[in-house]
Amino acid sequence: MLRITRIEDGPHRTALRVEGRVTGSHLGELERAIAGCGDDPRRLVVDLAGVRFVDAPGAALLSRLRAAGACLEGCSPFVHELLQEESR
Repeated sequence: MLRITRIEDGPHRTALRVEGRVTGSHLGELERAIAGCGDDPRRLVVDLAGVRFVDAPGAALLSRLRAAGACLEGCSPFVHELLQEESR
């Protein structure tokens, strides 16, 4: 299960609170939520504090987001390590 909550964070930033499991079966939902936040990923904050699990496709998506300039916050040690591995 994946829950995504959009939070307006001022006039120039949007935050998405992501909770649950970021897996291949839910990536379409997450990609649609990200696309709905505008064209500039540098204005996007993704709060991952509520994420319990990320699979390889989910880590790849999050890594691409971070490389494009999005701010990923609240990563657990597990998610942080996955993103480190993905960026190598």
